Amino acid sequence: MTTVVPKPFTLVTYGTSLTTGRLSASWPERLQQALLGVPESIGPVIIYNLGKGSTTSVWGAENAKYGAVMRPSHILSETFAINDCALINGTPTVSLVDNAANMAAMRAVWVAADPMVNITWQSMSSISSSNTSLRPDLATYYNDGMATGTALGDSVLDNYPGWINPLPLALTDNSDGLHPIWTGAVNTYLFPNVLLWARQKMAAYWGLPPP
Repeated sequence: MTTVVPKPFTLVTYGTSLTTGRLSASWPERLQQALLGVPESIGPVIIYNLGKGSTTSVWGAENAKYGAVMRPSHILSETFAINDCALINGTPTVSLVDNAANMAAMRAVWVAADPMVNITWQSMSSISSSNTSLRPDLATYYNDGMATGTALGDSVLDNYPGWINPLPLALTDNSDGLHPIWTGAVNTYLFPNVLLWARQKMAAYWGLPPP
């Protein structure tokens, strides 16, 4: 009897240093390990982490092609709000209008490569009070990104409202006030949401009951 192996669940994670793992406790790598043990894991699970530190949605649009090359079944992308909203001489690095346009440009690249790709946009973590002056409109950028993702017809995963706000310095990497550590931060406020999201997407992808 021939055993049919389900098609791979292939996920690209895309975004800033909050995704890349350099300062964000490597949650995409932890996610791949966690998914190996859930009931929905009936086939191969592959995760490509394409996050890059200090990037904006301009970089996201310019490099979206590299996510498309991976031929993912699913993409989980930041809106790049954390860096787009940062002020330079009192002006956001990337405006809300341009942030939305760049999200649409990323999506266009991914859908052109595979019209069936499943795209989800996510908001990320809160910041410390010491970072508020540099990112005063972070909540607005997060909210706008969720609205843009919905308007584009994609799924959204709004993590930001659940975070403790402001983020205590002790829960950030070297007390930088920006990059959450794993224990007490990422593993509490972000990872459970992403894990449940992934399980739900896997169940739908492989025709299983939702978790």
